[in-house]
Amino acid sequence: MYAARERSGEDRDYTTCPVCSQMINGSPEELNEHVELCLNRVSTSLVAVIILTMAAVEHGDNVNKQGLLM
Repeated sequence: MYAARERSGEDRDYTTCPVCSQMINGSPEELNEHVELCLNRVSTSLVAVIILTMAAVEHGDNVNKQGLLM
């Protein structure tokens, strides 16, 4: 993760989340929790896309190489 400094009366260390690119501040444990939540959201979304694509293919819908319905 990348650290950045923000000036607003006091210095605070912010880190960019490698998953969502949000600037976050907190202890290492809080930062890890944030990243884990982001990864869980991404994983859940990917599983949903895979299930919907498989259902579309089974239904006979045309799906292109990128997995998009045509």
